Amino acid sequence: MVVFKIFEKSISIVSTIILARLLSPEDFGLAAIALLVVTLLELLRAFNFDMALIHNQDATDEHYNTAWTFNIIATAIISILLICAAPLVSSFYDDERLFNIFLVLSFGVFVSGFENIGVVVFRKELEFHKEFAFLLGKKLIGFLVGIGLALYLKNHWALVGGTVATHVGIVLISYYIQGYRPRLSVSKAKELFGFSSWLFINNLMNFLNYKMPEAIIGKLSGTSSLGFFTVSADIAKLGSTEIVLPVNRAAYPGYSKLNRDYQALKNSFLNTQGILALIIIPASLGIAAITPVMVPVLLGEKWLDTIPILQLLTISFMLASLGNIQSIYMAIGKPRIMTFIFSIRIIVTLPLFSYFSYYYDLISAVTSMIAAALIMLPISFYFIMRELKIKQSELISIIIRPTLSGLMMYYSIHSVIHQYIRNTPSNYSVQDLLSLIVFGVLIYTISTYVLWAISGKPHAGETHVLNAVIQKYRKIFMNT
Repeated sequence: MVVFKIFEKSISIVSTIILARLLSPEDFGLAAIALLVVTLLELLRAFNFDMALIHNQDATDEHYNTAWTFNIIATAIISILLICAAPLVSSFYDDERLFNIFLVLSFGVFVSGFENIGVVVFRKELEFHKEFAFLLGKKLIGFLVGIGLALYLKNHWALVGGTVATHVGIVLISYYIQGYRPRLSVSKAKELFGFSSWLFINNLMNFLNYKMPEAIIGKLSGTSSLGFFTVSADIAKLGSTEIVLPVNRAAYPGYSKLNRDYQALKNSFLNTQGILALIIIPASLGIAAITPVMVPVLLGEKWLDTIPILQLLTISFMLASLGNIQSIYMAIGKPRIMTFIFSIRIIVTLPLFSYFSYYYDLISAVTSMIAAALIMLPISFYFIMRELKIKQSELISIIIRPTLSGLMMYYSIHSVIHQYIRNTPSNYSVQDLLSLIVFGVLIYTISTYVLWAISGKPHAGETHVLNAVIQKYRKIFMNT
């Protein structure tokens, strides 16, 4: 799953670089507004029946058929609502282009409801190589169509067309790669909704927490500012959210199989969090450090205003991702705890963001996201520490070394940029960027190993990574 995300985000990076040079910030902002409303309406199908099917180790064909039927019903309703909302949203944002965008997106949403529910089996049975092929095929379709339209049209329709193509493509691929053929049924509705109702509430709160800032920016600051924000967010997520999501996607079915053995579940959880910290913290701090060089080299000078936004968002997403442990709560059958945590997050995040957006500026608003993430981090871990009897020292020990090594790497890169790379942004080169990345990786790797050795080489994330590397090279050596 992590390898898939690397492939997926590599495609996304290439796509963003190309689209950023072909399209304007206003085009990205316009598409973001439309997709924001689509995401809101898609909450009607946010019951996450796939999670319920994975959690239920005895699910039958009737469970799968019922989930598929309700997905179709939900997307049909969403499509109708999108058509009805088109004139209202275009009037609210005073942009007539949104009307036609909504009509096109409604078609893509309706088609997406027919995706083969059988693909859930890939995750449930831990067949992640099949999941990899499925998700990668979907990503490639959206990429190819989006780039093709951007080269031809050079406007926001490239982003819209890529989205619709992704919806259509995923349906076609799902039936090609999975032999299961669902049929209409509602016989297991009560069982599915009993588990999934909490997930629906959680998804609603997730939307309010992560998507409402975009709505606020679009209304108060305009589409160009929203374009800067969304592009910055896409890049900032590379070092955190885009790593955590595939890991949690793979960890959830594994956690579910261990939900009757809390000691094994505790060990698995701590190992997963330790490895995530080893990756997320340096990746995020590394992106923040190289941003002054990365933005002009990859996106161009018209995107220089994204530099401080990107740096702040990277830190915010890093903190939020470290506390993204939703999968463990679902695995132990207590999604209501996540509902409570999401409620607190909304109460903390949205008022802060709204206040600073209205009275100050976008930079101040994004800074408030860091403050909110710092407040939420200990709250996110409190309940699972109580459930699995995890000591505070156990959590701190898996975070402290990656944090110290990451900070050492950040300030080393920062010093190199200011002392040795003295060109103006227009003169920065790809070689400068690659050199900084290699330098940062070396600094982090060395400092992490030194701190781990000084700490007595404890059995932690570093141990698992080192053992994996040794085993990999041992296999290569034996094969040669």
